[in-house]
Amino acid sequence: MLASDSRRPYDQVIRTACGACPAGCGVKFYVKDGRVVDLLGDETHPVNRSALCAKGSAFFQHFYHPARLLQPVMRHAPDQDFSPCGWDEALNFAASRLKDVIKVHGPSSVAVLASDGLDVGNRIGVARFSAHFGAQILGQIQSSPDEVAAAMFGVEAAPFLTVPPDEWTRTGCLLLIGGDPAVEYPVAFRHVLEARARQTPIIAVGPRYTATLSKADFAFQIRPGSEAVFLLALAKVAFEEGLPNSTFGMHLAGLDKWHAAAGDLSWEDIKRLTWLPEASVRRAGLIWATPPPGILVGGGGVSQRDCRGPVCSAERRTRTRHIESGCRHGYEGRGHRPLEKPDQFCV
Repeated sequence: MLASDSRRPYDQVIRTACGACPAGCGVKFYVKDGRVVDLLGDETHPVNRSALCAKGSAFFQHFYHPARLLQPVMRHAPDQDFSPCGWDEALNFAASRLKDVIKVHGPSSVAVLASDGLDVGNRIGVARFSAHFGAQILGQIQSSPDEVAAAMFGVEAAPFLTVPPDEWTRTGCLLLIGGDPAVEYPVAFRHVLEARARQTPIIAVGPRYTATLSKADFAFQIRPGSEAVFLLALAKVAFEEGLPNSTFGMHLAGLDKWHAAAGDLSWEDIKRLTWLPEASVRRAGLIWATPPPGILVGGGGVSQRDCRGPVCSAERRTRTRHIESGCRHGYEGRGHRPLEKPDQFCV
């Protein structure tokens, strides 16, 4: 038995793709008497090379769960219990209710929120379904609920994923903040390890010492919720050292506003809000802003918190997962989207 084999008895191995998210990681289903008994990552698959996240490792557990729904269930009022029904009955009921709502309140009263786990075919189906009813598509469930709020209420939200992980190995510096991808997303974290093996500086920032921080060249433990202030402090270092005249500010939207916002942030404020001394922040800022350009990878710790108060007001402008410090999309090793509107920062 190979080291990559299951320890459970099996008579068949089926290689396929995990369906827990759109990443499409390769998995091996171990089957015994027609029943899945184990699942491991496929070491020959180019996407994950055997690595699996917690969701992927547990992907098959719902197959035989006693609470799994095998047919539609329906109720006509919130105070009623669900009861099994046929597909025709369920679809007719849902369609009639949608038509009633649209007839009374108009097409804009119906919104569609699609899971990010849908494949391309199903996403096209969602678009066609929405177009048929004239409904609005709020977007896909990603790391931040702000995208939905933006579609519903017109609030400006951060962009979705921008820099693919396979570009992380070709950047001048990697800044990881607001999450623990070594545990949460090991499939992508292998690109971080590859970047480190290529002597790319890895900066990791978080409120606690995580597996990600343990793999970084420079690890910074900050006050919980102060990620945005830390990022603005890095910009402050770049401005004070004159680096925006080179790589950092080459394509920075609203450079004058960024300069003013960074200037209004004193080092006393930075220490009070982040719990980091000036020397530590300056060290990170010099590494981050010095050419060649780097890539920032943010996590759910930034995007999913309930933002209230001065620190969180600043954080609203850093919810994008990847922010470039150099050139535009299309150049190897650089980010896709510029930082903009620093006037939204307030401390």
